[in-house]
Amino acid sequence: MNSVEFNELLNFNPLDPRLQQAAARDLPPGAELEVKRALAFERKLRSALEVEPPAGLADEILAKSAQLASPVRSRRAWMAMAASVSLGALATGWGIRREQASAFAGQSELQLACVDHLTHEPFLLARQTEVPDALVRRAFQERGVVLGDSVGPVHYSYPCPVGPYRALHLVVQAQHGPVTLLYLQNALDYDARGFRERGVQGRLVPLRQGSLVMMAQTDMDFDPIEMRYRKAIDGTV
Repeated sequence: MNSVEFNELLNFNPLDPRLQQAAARDLPPGAELEVKRALAFERKLRSALEVEPPAGLADEILAKSAQLASPVRSRRAWMAMAASVSLGALATGWGIRREQASAFAGQSELQLACVDHLTHEPFLLARQTEVPDALVRRAFQERGVVLGDSVGPVHYSYPCPVGPYRALHLVVQAQHGPVTLLYLQNALDYDARGFRERGVQGRLVPLRQGSLVMMAQTDMDFDPIEMRYRKAIDGTV
């Protein structure tokens, strides 16, 4: 593994076992220290995000962000809301509740869990560096999907659970602002539906081997993203 591959993988998934192998050999030079730092940050962040937030915190933040939601400042307001949640969680040790690893009672419960997952890591909405296509394909392959066409630009990609489902968390910087996507492996019992939860606009897209959930401040970018992912995952549009 050369230094470029090492840095790409470290930014994409610090928990990848190949990084442990690189650290054990300290190749490239400095790998051991960089992996230790990345893992320490992951542990600290996950510990903070496992703490139950005070009642009404999310509603209070959303209410304040709504005051900024003019057409000119809508993208800035969406990012400000994300930053507020992130800083609040890290500065005070508050985090949004973890989804329980049990089946959801219905589609509405799944939608709410996805919105909760979005608030786990809202600072990721600011990511601007594209994830290499090869790493995106590998991430989908680990979730049982061999992509045909490219899904297009992806600015964050990380495997994680959402309730009982093995998921892939992605962020796309679209024309009207950042869009969060959750690909839920084997989530097959849900209908195509748009929804709005806690100020977040969403859409659930059933696919052959799972479901894709898109979330953003506005659904104006959902159609082209859905088309790309349907074609890449299912080979249809």
